[in-house]
Amino acid sequence: MGMLQTHPGTEGIDPALDVAIMIATTATVIGDVVGVTLGTVDSTSLKWTTVDTPATADLELGILMVAMEVVAAGAKGRFCLRGHVDVQTTSEPAVGAALYAADGATTLTDAVAGANKVWGYACELGVTGTATRCYFDGWAGVGNDNA
Repeated sequence: MGMLQTHPGTEGIDPALDVAIMIATTATVIGDVVGVTLGTVDSTSLKWTTVDTPATADLELGILMVAMEVVAAGAKGRFCLRGHVDVQTTSEPAVGAALYAADGATTLTDAVAGANKVWGYACELGVTGTATRCYFDGWAGVGNDNA
């Protein structure tokens, strides 16, 4: 379970990295945002095991993850649920910018999108089309922009 870790004598917040091995329904590259397929669980462990391109429902009520490696369709790979991770962006977010997901997109953006749920904060200046280091929380998000 991911928690913010503190270490006596060190500076800063170090978000723990929550990573799981998941089956990718569609191929992914490093930093792709995917939705957990909530309707599919392993029959023995009763754990969610599959991810796919985020759908509208995922943006408000779902669970998102970020690909940590290139994964072929139907193959298993490492996906991050929460922590400091490189995420594909379709914008150039400033450091500290809130990041949103849009329906059907495997990227995050600093423009309000989807259900206005904030999924992360940029930790570095983003460059369009490249992975940007951010703090990401795919379990609950990090806030909501109801402006």
